[in-house]
Amino acid sequence: MLVSSDNKSHHHAGVMELVDVVDSKSTAGNSVPVRVRPPAPGKRTETSKSSVLFLINLETEHRFSFFGELLMKQNRVWLFVIGAIAVLSLASLILIHFLKQTGDKVEIYQDGALIHSLPLNQDKTIRIPSENGGYNVVTIKQGEVWVSEASCPDQVCVRHGPTCETKDPIVCLPNKLVVQVTHTDREPLDGVTQ
Repeated sequence: MLVSSDNKSHHHAGVMELVDVVDSKSTAGNSVPVRVRPPAPGKRTETSKSSVLFLINLETEHRFSFFGELLMKQNRVWLFVIGAIAVLSLASLILIHFLKQTGDKVEIYQDGALIHSLPLNQDKTIRIPSENGGYNVVTIKQGEVWVSEASCPDQVCVRHGPTCETKDPIVCLPNKLVVQVTHTDREPLDGVTQ
């Protein structure tokens, strides 16, 4: 902090002096003109130090209040962004929940051809062999369908688990099998619409 005076002549007790206060850390070289009362001739050093320290505190408080306001504005923006993301996520979950449709029949396709059409409300277990020597065991129980056993190495179809939803098919790529829950009034899939 540097202090420079416009009036470098004699100082009189009680007369205000215009002093420019410049922050030595400032890159812009901005100065703040402030009127201060010069000290009595014998106490010039102590009073000048206390005046300068007072001015430093004023400048520091001004800077912190500016940055504090800036941080508060940024926090409000982030809170708004996070709130908007939360609202959109919740709306998406609600929409997905209401768009879920359960079916009443199971269609089993192998290599694009419909091989079984079974009601979902009758418990049944079917072993379906594939052309490559593998197999899938499809189980229908308590209104849900799942692949309970398969010869494929990745076991994705088995890990899929039970489903009763129309938009959640079970697929086994190695054995070319698709298990689809549908509604009774829907036409079965053909090779083009599949």
